[in-house]
Amino acid sequence: MTSLTETQALPANVLLEMPQDAIFIERLRVDAIIGIHDFERTRLQSLYFDVTLYADLSAAGHSDQVDDTLDYQAVSEFITQFTITCQAGLLEYLAVQLVQALFEQFPRLDGVTLKIDKPSALPNVTGVGVRLTRRRSR
Repeated sequence: MTSLTETQALPANVLLEMPQDAIFIERLRVDAIIGIHDFERTRLQSLYFDVTLYADLSAAGHSDQVDDTLDYQAVSEFITQFTITCQAGLLEYLAVQLVQALFEQFPRLDGVTLKIDKPSALPNVTGVGVRLTRRRSR
């Protein structure tokens, strides 16, 4: 049996194999401690999350019951609490750890694309961040 925390990075041609059903969350703001510099460790910084959650949504499409889908409120709250608690140095670390935790917390989740934007990272840019796509290993 494959561990729930095992994930695979996806090459572009494999994205076509992802389930076509998805729930998205855009621009979820989380204020957290993040960064490798001393000055970053003493103040909250805003991070913005764009998340696409791949899962089979057909059961919810027939039942109209939240228990048959991925509850985007629960996912948003999970992302917020995980990020605040993590206090990561690198966005890359936060992203990988968060995706693994999402797979553990939400069994219906088949795949995820996560983008984390840290707009205060550099002057004269509107955003700097990471984006990754993972699918649950079977």
